[in-house]
Order: sequence, then C-alpha cells, then structure tokens
Amino acid sequence: MSNAALNAHIMFGEPCGEDVGLDEIADWAGELLMSERSDTPVVQRTERGWGGHFCCAHRCLFRRNTLLEYQDIKIVVSTVGLMQDYHAPGFPNEISFDEIGHNRYYETMAFHSDPDDTRYHDVDVSRQVYFESSWSIDHLDADDEANAMHEAVVKEITTRLLQGETFNEDDE
Repeated sequence: MSNAALNAHIMFGEPCGEDVGLDEIADWAGELLMSERSDTPVVQRTERGWGGHFCCAHRCLFRRNTLLEYQDIKIVVSTVGLMQDYHAPGFPNEISFDEIGHNRYYETMAFHSDPDDTRYHDVDVSRQVYFESSWSIDHLDADDEANAMHEAVVKEITTRLLQGETFNEDDE
C-alpha cells in the first residue's frame, strides 16, 4: 500500500471497521487522491537497513530504521533488539543474548534527524522525539512483537505529524 493510502486512512479514518482490509483502504485512498481532495498531505516513509540508534546496534540481530518525512520535518524511528553477548562462554559457536538496557531485550526510540546530515538523515541523539506507544520488550523471541511495537510508533508519529505537531520543544 502506498504512503498516500496509509496517510489518507489515518487522516480521514475511512473506511473503518475490523472487516476492512488493506485492499479496501488502498482503493478508497486512491479514489480520494484522484478526487478534488488530491492535496492530501503525505508523510513519506523510507525503510532503511541499519540500526538508527544504540551504540551496540551492530550486535543486534533485530534492527528497524524508518525515516518519516513531512514538510521540512524528518524523524527517525529506530527499533533494536536481540543483542548478541560477545563475552558469553562458547561465543561465537553458541549464541546468547544481553539485555540492551535495564530489563529489556528490544527497544524503540525516535529522534529528529541531524540537520547537517543531508544524505542519510541519521538521528540527532540530542533531539529525542517522545511518544505514548509502548517502547520496550522484556523477553526474548519477540521479533513479531518488536515489529508491531515499531509500527505502532510509526503510526502514532505519522498521525501526530498530520495533525500539525512538529515535535519541537516548543510543542510541549
């Protein structure tokens, strides 16, 4: 489904209901975008293949990094998890995992991108973006939960961007 279709669904809330699938949402959004409301704002979403935060992301088997761009705002949502314990007995033949923080094996964070990084738009760790969605998982073998957690944060930030929030310190 296109970014425009997802954004239209988030903005206008139609079609809705548990029985509505992605195809129906895409069809509805396509009709909307071809109509007089073709000026529907879009949050551009780019999936990237590297850890967006965390100094030990290279040790994590789970990494998600999503760049959200809306007008002149660029926000990176990053989820990491399953950090390999390089110091465990038997490594590398036997893999075990370290917590990436206190009582968590996965975490999601979001940051504004570094304004000086005009190529990759990587994070500016001094400008964290705060959100209400769940951000950590305290157990292993939870890649599916981590994907859902990441998607929930992406959806929340996308929705709030479309509602006019800039996530600047002045907004709080």
